[in-house]
Amino acid sequence: MRLGNTAERYGLISLLLHWTVALSTIGLFALGLWMVGLGYYDPWYYKGPWWHKGIGAVVFALVFIRWLVLLLSPVKALTEMPRWQHLIARLVHQSMNLLILFLGLSGYLIVTAQGQALVIFDQFRLPSIMNLPPDSADFIGQLHLWAAWLLIGLASVHALAALKHHFINKDATLKRMLPF
Repeated sequence: MRLGNTAERYGLISLLLHWTVALSTIGLFALGLWMVGLGYYDPWYYKGPWWHKGIGAVVFALVFIRWLVLLLSPVKALTEMPRWQHLIARLVHQSMNLLILFLGLSGYLIVTAQGQALVIFDQFRLPSIMNLPPDSADFIGQLHLWAAWLLIGLASVHALAALKHHFINKDATLKRMLPF
């Protein structure tokens, strides 16, 4: 398998980025839903957010790397699909990427709303750039939650469309994103 993309399929770098972002996003969603229900004395009360923030920051960065890889090594659209399907697929892909970026930014604002730095894996500190009103973290948290649900909804539609192309249309759409 080639590292870069070809006209027929995605390369190893794109595959790794796609599946890392996809699986990490699903994991972050599940972790986020689980950790908000933890009690103060639960051992994961601090561990859950530590992992959520760290992995979330990595996924945020990976979206930019994916865009760079696609810019440097574009993949041709399949000619078997009608133009309107290409447009919808592109809209869904970019919407998912933008939602991931929004989730990263809103997560940053939730953590830094009161002036604290965002600490990533105890290695990096992103300082707070502004103090927000006291109730803003709750509002931003609600936006963060709804954006996460929207992202999971779009990802589900995306996955169903790939399965539809594979099993009903019998085209190469899904095969191009699989390593085998």
